[in-house]
Amino acid sequence: ALGRVANLTFVIEEGDKIEIIYTDATGRKWMRAVGAPSFSDISERAMNQPMVIQQVMKACFRELKEVGEIVMKTVNDPTYKGDMEVLLLSKVGNRRGFLIYTIGG
Repeated sequence: ALGRVANLTFVIEEGDKIEIIYTDATGRKWMRAVGAPSFSDISERAMNQPMVIQQVMKACFRELKEVGEIVMKTVNDPTYKGDMEVLLLSKVGNRRGFLIYTIGG
């Protein structure tokens, strides 16, 4: 358990592909704890074997239509329990950029 912490992560979605391009030290610690030490490992898992936290993230992505919109959901995953806010930062063609902010444990 990481305790009650906040985390920032940046993600690019293009079609069915999800690419995590940045996460802070808290996010990297969580990635190591779930056995996905690299961005490519956790991105691959998000696409092919998503954990509850990643399913919630993808549900947020589907709800967001316009740049600047934010959606918040509660996550109850064995590896993370807390709130997730997702901001749609950019849209270029079918490529979208998101900022994900989590606070929980």
